[in-house]
Amino acid sequence: MVKDILDNAEGIIKKIQAKTKLSKEEIMKKIASKQEEYGGLLTEAGAAYSIAKECGVKMNGEPENEAPVNSDSNDVKIRDLTEGMTSVNATVKVDAVYPTKHFEKDSRSGEVTNLEISDETGATRLVVWGKTDDVALISKNASLKITNAYAKKNRDRIELHVSSKGSFEATNAAERLTRLEDVKDGMDGIDFYARVMRVFPVYEFDKNGRPGKVSSANVTDGTETRRLVFWNEHADVAKDIVTNEIIKVENAYARKNNELEIHLGFRGRVLRNQRADIAEVKVERKKIKELTDDKGVEIKADVVEVYPPTIIRLCAKCKAMMREETCEKCGEKNSVNSMIVNAELDDGTSVIRGTFYRDKAEQLLGIKADAYSQDSFDEKKQDVLGIEFVFFGEIKNVPEYGRKEFVVRSFARPDYDKEIEKVTIK
Repeated sequence: MVKDILDNAEGIIKKIQAKTKLSKEEIMKKIASKQEEYGGLLTEAGAAYSIAKECGVKMNGEPENEAPVNSDSNDVKIRDLTEGMTSVNATVKVDAVYPTKHFEKDSRSGEVTNLEISDETGATRLVVWGKTDDVALISKNASLKITNAYAKKNRDRIELHVSSKGSFEATNAAERLTRLEDVKDGMDGIDFYARVMRVFPVYEFDKNGRPGKVSSANVTDGTETRRLVFWNEHADVAKDIVTNEIIKVENAYARKNNELEIHLGFRGRVLRNQRADIAEVKVERKKIKELTDDKGVEIKADVVEVYPPTIIRLCAKCKAMMREETCEKCGEKNSVNSMIVNAELDDGTSVIRGTFYRDKAEQLLGIKADAYSQDSFDEKKQDVLGIEFVFFGEIKNVPEYGRKEFVVRSFARPDYDKEIEKVTIK
């Protein structure tokens, strides 16, 4: 388990100091530079973690190399790379494969993929120009034999680049997979295969004046069902994923956010159309009176009552709920508003309370949390009452009130053409 990346930037900085002898001021400059490189979307801890990997710093609980790195005598070690070197041969371990990006520059276009690599002397970035199909076959922890690369300085480190004249050969290691039922809060470097149950829409936002995107999906590996959150470029991939598709996720991390979620951030990768022995899932439609302890179930019901929302404060940095002036989890002082809405759902067989969190609450009312007022609620509530929706979610037991609630993960107006197709004429 590597919890440092989520909430202990100071601990990572101390490890970098011990490994490199850099001063804290020098490390903080590197952190600021790394955050700028990623458009301000990296937390301080995330940027520190990335720098730690570049310096060859091992975090507590991180596994050693999965694939043996057997180097030839003419291989160059990462610590010996210098700016301007050409015809570089190296044998390294792959720590992460980032999403491939399309670029256009000086009337040229192409694709580029960044990988984090390491050997026993240090870590750096490998930049592969083109060769997209070959990169897609490289797994995390693979041993990579690089031929005819060149070294180039980017900001404060020397990177390796492979262009059309260079090549690489991967020897993939045995996969180190985590079962979803074994995922705990704070875990990092999580790799798993899963079947997608439901994909939710992409939500766009601004953070410190910079745009971002987020999407999510309910996924299962047969042992547990979890919410997988896709950030930024991963959200663009998620919107094309279809129900029952099998995906592979690499370098994800777990965070508890009302419930335990798995997040795919800047160090992660998602691979589509994979093969794994995971049973096909079917989203079951049930009547409210038939609901027990269901997960990943659908109901069709009318909204018959909507209660005023609860406005909550979330940490602007880690998104944990803030009850004090300072976030108890990460120490951040800035916060953003969010809301929770409860509504009564009636399908004619029974009534159940539906709970809508955050963006789902905003979607139901058509009101942003920051713009909420009693007048706006009274107006928007009338637009929702009596309207029929198809809701997807799961049952949550609330013993203190002696009832069950339906936690809504997504909802939409019924597609009546599809509803007609579901009716079997006997």
